[in-house]
Amino acid sequence: MSQFTVVKMAGLLAEPLTQALLLLFVGLFLILRGRRRAATLAFVVSALWLWLASTSMVANFLMSQLEHDYPPVAAQNLPHADAIVLLGGAIRGEVSEDTLADMSGVGDRLIFAVAAFKAGRAPAIVVTGGAKEGFVPEARLMRDILVTLGVPSGAIVMEVRNRVTMDNNRFTRHTLAAMEAKSVLLVTSAFHMRRSLLVFDSLDIEVVPAPTDFQVVKGEFSLWHFLPDVKALQRTTWAMHEFAGYLYYSALKSAFFGEIP
Repeated sequence: MSQFTVVKMAGLLAEPLTQALLLLFVGLFLILRGRRRAATLAFVVSALWLWLASTSMVANFLMSQLEHDYPPVAAQNLPHADAIVLLGGAIRGEVSEDTLADMSGVGDRLIFAVAAFKAGRAPAIVVTGGAKEGFVPEARLMRDILVTLGVPSGAIVMEVRNRVTMDNNRFTRHTLAAMEAKSVLLVTSAFHMRRSLLVFDSLDIEVVPAPTDFQVVKGEFSLWHFLPDVKALQRTTWAMHEFAGYLYYSALKSAFFGEIP
């Protein structure tokens, strides 16, 4: 089984909707075994967890644990570096080569990378992101958007082999080495920064966090925070995925003496 498959399976199991469905199946199995009291408990826990995961209260709490170490920084206040590394995930759907892609919910990454480049923080942007065979690599789609936003094509370097965050340890490492980059600004969503730094800390370069796409907006607490909302469920899902990914990457790093294979 490939690392890509393992990572995707682990991410799926970390999602609240998957966990709630698994509990439902457990409840059905217990009913078939005649254990109605245990089945009822499984059903109640499933419904309770799905409700909690769908509330802004839980989503904000989980996201705040991921984001609080990486506060917002204005692009013009970032230090100078040899390159900006823009992580993938900012493109929604599959498109053909002659179509400008749509940005996903984390498309702020692209905007912030452009802002940092135009502020003169680095002379080049390295865009990362591969694709399934037969599809256009995400890095190429992001390059097209960057060019549309005013970044010269000659200032963009594509790394098209990355499909998951840990691939940066193998592929982006070589790209940066070929550029002789000694320092980079790492642009990704604030909630994704902790796991990303775990990978980039393995590289022999200075990595400066350049977080964007913040999910927690501070405001007055209200009863609305307890009501289920599909957007809150999405944020909880992202957060759970990040926690699972961080634990997995940490385990790999420990097993391989500080390196992620």
